[in-house]
Amino acid sequence: MNNVLRVSLGIILMVYVVIILFATNTISGYLHTNYDVFVNIYITMLIAPLIMLMIVEVRRNIYYDKLSIYIILFFVFVIISGVILSSYNPAIFILFALVLYTVAGSVWSKESDLIFNSFFEYLAVILITALLILSLVTEYDRFSGFSVSATTLSIYLLIIYVVLVVDKPKIYALLFGLPVVYLLLISQTRSALVLFLVIVLLSMGYGERKHMKKLFIVTVLLLSFVYPIYGALSALTDSGIMLRDGDLQDGSFITRYWLTMYIFEDYLQSNIFHILFGLGAEQSRSLVMDYYGYDVHVHNDFLRLLYDFGVIGSMIYIFILYKIAIKNRLTYILIIIYLFSFFHNMIYDVYQLCILLIFAQQRSRHW
Repeated sequence: MNNVLRVSLGIILMVYVVIILFATNTISGYLHTNYDVFVNIYITMLIAPLIMLMIVEVRRNIYYDKLSIYIILFFVFVIISGVILSSYNPAIFILFALVLYTVAGSVWSKESDLIFNSFFEYLAVILITALLILSLVTEYDRFSGFSVSATTLSIYLLIIYVVLVVDKPKIYALLFGLPVVYLLLISQTRSALVLFLVIVLLSMGYGERKHMKKLFIVTVLLLSFVYPIYGALSALTDSGIMLRDGDLQDGSFITRYWLTMYIFEDYLQSNIFHILFGLGAEQSRSLVMDYYGYDVHVHNDFLRLLYDFGVIGSMIYIFILYKIAIKNRLTYILIIIYLFSFFHNMIYDVYQLCILLIFAQQRSRHW
C-alpha cells in the first residue's frame, strides 16, 4: 500500500471516529442511557472498521505458516474467554484484545508491509483519536480513557508508542508523540512522563549496546531505591515532595513510602531462609491486607519480588529480564516500560509484555 493511500485512509479513520462520537451521543440521548452504555456503544462502533480492515489485510498480505495460525487461534481464545469470564465491559475487553493482538503481531512480523504493521497504524490512529475526543467531552480527575485506571492507560499508551516509532521514520515519533504526551499529562502519571523521555532517546537510536547493559543495572538500582530516596529527601526538607496535588505533601508518595518501609522491616525480621528464598507468592500482599483489612496492593513490585521470592528469586528474575532486554533495542525499551510498571502493581497484570518480548526476539534488530 503506497504512502498516499495509507495517509488518506488514516485521515478518513480520524473523521470516522469524530462522526461516530456524535452518532453515539445521539443514540444514547434517544435511549436515555448512562455513561457506561454510551462508552459501550462508542467502542462497539470503533471495533467495526478495525475488524473490516483486518479481514481486508489478511486476504492481501498474511503468510499462513504454523506460527501465524497458532498466534491467531491464541488471541481468538483470549477474546472469547475474556468476554465470558471478565468482569469488565465486553466491548472494552474486545478492544483491548485487538490492541494486544495487533501490537504483538506488529512486533512479530518480519516485513514492514505485512498485515500487522499496516493494520496496527490504523488501529493506533483510531484509538488515539478516540481517546483525545473523550478527554475533551468527559469529566475526570485523572483521565483513564477506556482503561480501568489512569496508570494502566499510561502503560498501554507507551507500549503502543514504542511499537509505532522504533525502527520507523522520525516523523512517526513527532506525529504520535504529541498526542501521547498530552494523554499522559492528563492521566497525571508521573513515572510515565519520565519514562516517555527515556523512550524518545532510546527509540531515536541513542546508546550503544554495551552502554545499555550498564544503564539497565543503574535503572534497576534507582527504581529499587526510589522510595528510600524519597524518604531521605522528605526528612531533609521536612515535607513531602510536591508533584501532583498542589499540597505541601504528596499523599500518594507518602503512602507508597510507608508501605515500602513496613514490608521491608518485616522482611528484615525474617529468618535467613526466608531472606534468601522469600516467604511465598503474594505474602507481601497478604501482609498489607492484614494491616488495612482490605486489598491495597504493595505499590512496589521490586520489594514484592524480594519479600515473596527472596534475594535469590529476585536476582534470577531480574537476570532473565536483563538477558531478554539486551537482545535488541525493542526488547530493551519494552523491558524498561515493564520495570517502571512495577510501581503500578503490574508485575503480573501486564502479561501482554511477556508475549511482546517473545515475539520481539523473532525480529532481527540492530542497536
